Amino acid sequence: MGKIAALHALSDVVTVNATPHSAQVIVSLPEASDVIAERDLLQVMTGLVQALNEEGCTLIGGHTTQARELSIGVVINASYEDNEEKPNTLTQDLSDGDVLVLTKPLGIGTVFAGLMQQQASGRDVRIATEAMLQSNQLAAQLLREHGAYAVTDVTGFGLLGHADRLLKPMHEQAGMLLSLEAVPVLPGALQLAQAGVRSSLWASNSGLLEVMEIADDVDENRLALLCDPQTSGGLLAIVPARQQDSVVADLKSNGYADAAVIGFTNSSGRYRVR
Repeated sequence: MGKIAALHALSDVVTVNATPHSAQVIVSLPEASDVIAERDLLQVMTGLVQALNEEGCTLIGGHTTQARELSIGVVINASYEDNEEKPNTLTQDLSDGDVLVLTKPLGIGTVFAGLMQQQASGRDVRIATEAMLQSNQLAAQLLREHGAYAVTDVTGFGLLGHADRLLKPMHEQAGMLLSLEAVPVLPGALQLAQAGVRSSLWASNSGLLEVMEIADDVDENRLALLCDPQTSGGLLAIVPARQQDSVVADLKSNGYADAAVIGFTNSSGRYRVR
């Protein structure tokens, strides 16, 4: 949990090409004996500090409190060089056919909702946990090297919510066409969705489906995963079409095995799923 919390917070920094330098943390521990509380805090902080150190970030302070359940909050301080381009500044007009690249599979919220309902398998939970433990730092670097116009992390708003937030500031007529079958999903996530499992945030995220143009033959359960909230999810980027093969190949060869082109941008002003 400590490592995932750190990586989740660091994703906001790596997507905008800032340099992390320090962090602060608040850890809420369940009430327990001193021995158990000390053990749990040691475990949490060991993982958190390990993740921060691996990303070149130093823990400089924080607080510990007691609560009903374990929770971790992390603040990352980062900086830009004076000559660096600021985050997600579009340097040219989007072209019809530029590609949307996703670096990690969806389904984290669904798998852990399934775990809470005692429907998810241990294997699927382990794979989802491993996905959350994968840093986005190298993926962000590779996307920039391949000319990505803009990058965001896919977290609480789900894929559709973050795609909307990526496109809207760029151009009022920015649109996209998503290929549902191309979107990678975690093992077990689709089966849980078919069983009716939804994360608690899914209801608010799914409002965006009402403005989507959805093909008649689309699998509704796979469609539901586009609104699944992610913790320490992957990155979504807009990349020039000419770079689509090379960027996916580089991502895969560097450990992002499920990286894929999941759709295209256009100037229609419409969001479509096929």
